[in-house]
Amino acid sequence: VDLKKEAISSVEESGIVFIDEIDKICSSRDFSSKSADASAEGVQRDLLPLVEGTTISTKYGNVNTDYILFIASGAFHSVKPSDMLPELQGRLPIRVELNGLTEDDLYKILTEPVANLLRQQTELIA
Repeated sequence: VDLKKEAISSVEESGIVFIDEIDKICSSRDFSSKSADASAEGVQRDLLPLVEGTTISTKYGNVNTDYILFIASGAFHSVKPSDMLPELQGRLPIRVELNGLTEDDLYKILTEPVANLLRQQTELIA
């Protein structure tokens, strides 16, 4: 069994790429610095073929990204999702907006699960 070929095949058929902080490569139309704007647009243009589907060369062999799921996230505090290149927006068509975490939500997260963080830390200290 050729492990490298099997891994590439697995990635091509059921791979997931998570792009965090995609808002950092967006620039507001109101932003005054043209160099930052050009740099952000360049990074988006570089990402576009990967998300659209292409074959990339890696040290393990060529990987086709046609069927890889791309998920992107960002806070978008100072920019809007609409500040991304329209072509990139079209390749990331589903948008989900999350509500902020409340103090009550955090308490539930820390206490309700059986293997919660507080119980784990208590066991480590004991």
